[in-house]
Order: sequence, then C-alpha cells, then structure tokens
Amino acid sequence: MKVEDIIRLEDSNEDSIILLKEGMFWRSYERSAFRFCTVLQEYKVMVRNFKNAGRTLVYLGFPDSRLDRILEKSMNKGCQLIKDGEGIIRVIGSSTDDRFAEWKENLLKKQTSVSDSEVDNSIEEVDLYPISGTQQVPVYKASYDLMLEIYQFSKQFHREYRFTLGERLKNEVLNLLIGVYQAQLGIDRMENIRRARNHTEIARLLLRITHDLHLIELKRFIRLNENIEDILRQLSGWLKAQRQCRSPVGGDLPE
Repeated sequence: MKVEDIIRLEDSNEDSIILLKEGMFWRSYERSAFRFCTVLQEYKVMVRNFKNAGRTLVYLGFPDSRLDRILEKSMNKGCQLIKDGEGIIRVIGSSTDDRFAEWKENLLKKQTSVSDSEVDNSIEEVDLYPISGTQQVPVYKASYDLMLEIYQFSKQFHREYRFTLGERLKNEVLNLLIGVYQAQLGIDRMENIRRARNHTEIARLLLRITHDLHLIELKRFIRLNENIEDILRQLSGWLKAQRQCRSPVGGDLPE
C-alpha cells in the first residue's frame, strides 16, 4: 500500500485499529498506532518522515507470528474483527476518545531530543522507547543491518539465481532476525537463540556460494562475512549466559 493510501485511510479512521500486512510483518499507523498502544498494550513506536508526501507518520509493527495473539487479546477486550480486503484487518470497538494529536506531538518532541540533525533523506526512523519489558540487544541491530544489505544486493542477481539462491539467502537472514526478535521478548529464548545461530550458519554457507559463483564482489563478501562472524559470536555468548543462569525468560542479555 502506498503512503498516500495509508494517509487517506488513517485520516478517515474514527474508531478502529487498522492492521496492514507488509511482507512478514503487520503494521499500524497514526491513529491506529495510538489506539493499539492505549487499548491493547504499550508497544514500540517508530517515527518516519515521508518527504514526498510531506507528512511525518508514527507507526508500530510486529511479525506475522504474533498476529493470533494480538487478535485474541483484541477479542478478549470486546473488540470486533473485520477483514477489510487483502492484508487489512480492522479491530472495531476501540475508544473514540481521541487524544491522538497530543500523543503524536509528544512523540515528535522525543524524536527531536534524540537528534538535532535535520531529516535529509525521504525516510528516517528513530526508536522512541524500547519494546515493552525488554532491552534492545546489540545482536538485533547487527542482524537487522545484515538482513537489509542481503535484501538489497540480492536484487542484482541474475534471474537464474535470484529466485533460488537469492530467495533462500533472504529467507535465512529474515529467520535469523525473527529468532533474535522473539528471543529478546523472552519467547522460548534458548531455542530461538539456537535457531537464529543455525540460520546464521546457513546464511554464511550460502554467501560463500554467491562468492564462488561470482555474484558478489570480494570487498562486500569480506565485510558481510565479518558481520556474520560478529553475530555468531554474540549469539554464542548469549546462549552461554542463558545456560549459566538456567532461566529461559529472565536471563542476562549479551553485552
């Protein structure tokens, strides 16, 4: 969905939490994000400036694996669920006492305090507060950055490899990121760390294949390998800390 469509949808949104499917994630923008945080639960909120649309939007997002839990919580609060087209779910019955403007203004003030620099690109994202109940582990950022670069450079693959090797490589780094995300939320922490490490090992193997097939330049190959080694080191340290404390939820976070 284009940003203009999202803006029109939210400008006319009077009483709903609108969930939009974007890839492997679901997102709520503007008034929907406000109602999500005030009606369902406090959540991580991002700020994004869309230069072409001339608007700054606030939004939140969660992986598809958490959708059922979110919808169940909505129904437990007496809300009605409506599928409004492909990839759109409306949660009807949230509060119409809309303090959205004040809420958003406070978030934008927090964004200003984080950075004094002006937005010089079409998109800028700033974390305003951590995911409720967790710390942001360093390996999450490293995994996210790796996923973004893999997705970007795999677009350059020849068609012969783009939908085979390229897709498998993208899936592995995406599953790595999801594993780290779920682990930092305390969801089957040790098992998700192990899975994330396994996906990282497979990604390293596939990356080596891309090099041997001359699909990636040497400089980028070396840098990505160093990134992968760093992620594996952090995951191994995290897993070791979990084994020592024997706590699947409340264990130490990696430094």
